[in-house]
This record gives sequence, structure tokens and C-alpha cells, in this order.
Amino acid sequence: SRPRSPRVSFYRRTQEMASIQRAAELQPKERKNADIIRIKAGHMLTFDYLSSHSDITERHTARNVIRKNIQRSTGCLALPLTIAYFGFFITSVRLHEDIANVFFLESTFRDRLDAMFTEANTV
Repeated sequence: SRPRSPRVSFYRRTQEMASIQRAAELQPKERKNADIIRIKAGHMLTFDYLSSHSDITERHTARNVIRKNIQRSTGCLALPLTIAYFGFFITSVRLHEDIANVFFLESTFRDRLDAMFTEANTV
């Protein structure tokens, strides 16, 4: 096969990026599987360009974007644990004993037991 000229290669890349842009501009319900794959390919091409480019600011931007995505996913993973912890807290508050009622119940038992064992103290 003969080598492509730079002009043909540029034209082909422009067409590919245009198809990715058209797929991204569609509403999510209107997208087909091929459109989703084009969008993912566009993300990969963008990250590939940013990682291979020698400009430090763009690499720094890509790293920041990746770090933010990792932090968001970590926050989403911690949500079920937080909900479970909140449930345990609510359960413990609900089951916590009422001090006033416990005092009045125990004081009546204590009075009866004291009256019962007064004779044992005098022996």
C-alpha cells in the first residue's frame, strides 16, 4: 500500500473527530451503541493526546481531572457505609433505655427487696 499524504491523513482525522462530535451532541436517549463507542473513543483520543503532548499544563490538567474522578467515585463508594452507620445510630437511639422509667421501676423493686431483707440484717 502506498503511504498517505499528510493532507489525506488530516482530512480523515477531521472526519473522525466530526463523527465523534455529532455522536456527543445527540441526546442520551437518541444515542445508539455505535455513538457511545465513538464518544468513548473520543475520550481515549483526548487523553492519549494529553498524555503524549509535551505541554506540562495539559498533563497537569489531565491529572487533575483523573484525580477528581477518583475522588468522586470514592465518595460514591462510601455512601452505602454512611447510610448503614446512620441506620445503626438511629437503631441505638431508638433502643436506648429511658432513664426516668428505669429509675421508677427499679426503685419499687428496691423498696420491696429492702423490706424483705430487713429481718436478715438484724440476725
